[in-house]
Amino acid sequence: MTRRFPLWLLACACLNPLPAAPPVSVMKSQTPVIILAFSKTDGQTGSGTGSGLFVSTQHIVTNWHVCCKLPEGVSAQLLLAGRSKDDLQKATVLWASQEKDLAIIRLEKPVQVTPVTFARSPSLSEGMDVWAVGYPGAAGRMARAEGFFRSSLTKGVISKMDTRAVAGGGHVQLIQTDASINAGNSGGPLFDSCGRVIGVNVTKALITVLDAQGNPVRVPEADGIGWSVDIRELLPELDRQSIRYEAFDTVCQDAAPPPAGDRYSSFVLAAQVALLLVTVVVGAIIVRKKVAPAIVTAVTTRRYPQAPPPPRPMVPSVPPQPAPPQAAAPPPAAPPAAAPPAIRPRVTLIGLTGEYAGQRLPLLAQGLTFGRDAAVANILFATGTPGISKRHCRVYFDRGQVFVEDTYSSHGTFLGSGERLAPGQPRELHSGDEVRLADGGNSFRMERA
Repeated sequence: MTRRFPLWLLACACLNPLPAAPPVSVMKSQTPVIILAFSKTDGQTGSGTGSGLFVSTQHIVTNWHVCCKLPEGVSAQLLLAGRSKDDLQKATVLWASQEKDLAIIRLEKPVQVTPVTFARSPSLSEGMDVWAVGYPGAAGRMARAEGFFRSSLTKGVISKMDTRAVAGGGHVQLIQTDASINAGNSGGPLFDSCGRVIGVNVTKALITVLDAQGNPVRVPEADGIGWSVDIRELLPELDRQSIRYEAFDTVCQDAAPPPAGDRYSSFVLAAQVALLLVTVVVGAIIVRKKVAPAIVTAVTTRRYPQAPPPPRPMVPSVPPQPAPPQAAAPPPAAPPAAAPPAIRPRVTLIGLTGEYAGQRLPLLAQGLTFGRDAAVANILFATGTPGISKRHCRVYFDRGQVFVEDTYSSHGTFLGSGERLAPGQPRELHSGDEVRLADGGNSFRMERA
């Protein structure tokens, strides 16, 4: 027994199940390398590399400074993208913004890839785990030639949500993280635990100093400080380019199940279950064959002195008395009345102007989504309706209240007061409130029954 008991404890200690891992192989397959080759007027050539993310089978998002920021005196350039040496193909810039440091490039032909999905800011919180994927140049230089096309994965947390001022008085939404972001990671995705993109990696904390020859050199200013551009800055541009995508507001409760190529955790979990069964069976045999007979033997062979029986007490003889009458049992209490079920208020949107003028639209349990794309909207507008985006805005219930939210439309959603709603920020509606889409050519009033 003394030798088997520690083994029992060791077996039980090994039964701590591993948490499910994020879909690493899928995340890496969605991250291509970007190569910008150029030649100068003096005959010299050069190149720069960065990272990107597939938003469709033919479109890649990256940073503006990866694809479009060129040194002086450049006479020709060639933009390439792909996930391997044989996979590289030419790409052209479809849209770029120096202020946001974002760009969308288009490949010559589609590739076999599963595009990324997005998670909007309502699903994010400080301290949650994130993963940065990309092609840092330092890692590529240390690896073999084929290792240049293998992306690197680093893990960190969201340190805080922040903004950066840009020219013209605007601001760009940023996510600060301590996941390692180095030169070459620029333009790559920042994933949550469910493998959804929450940002586009852009830079780390750098400072410019002069080397011994007086040349400016950028060196790290601090460790564990990197930034990604929040996807709220990107999604409206995808809408304008008519690039379809999936975006979620729900919180990632747990890591996504591993894909077909990542079965290690499943095998380990199966082995742990088998170990548990074997441990229980072996333990039962040990208890039955060793412990139980030893206890029985000790009990049956030990002798105890027998004490004399105690004297019988003397009890006076008392004639039997009739039993007192039983009191009648009180009637059972009536069960408490069941609380009435919660009733969702009846809400109607009344069309004031535009295609739905005079019509009454009941607010459904799943809400009403206004737009031009039947795949994402249930209140449809004709193609080409001025100012209406594919997925313009939505009105929905939340704990008995009614909210309106602009879903990153191009021309905005307004209240009756003229206030423009911030994209992705719900606003509560009260009976009699008006909602205007774009320039007001389509407007509605909310009424409760």
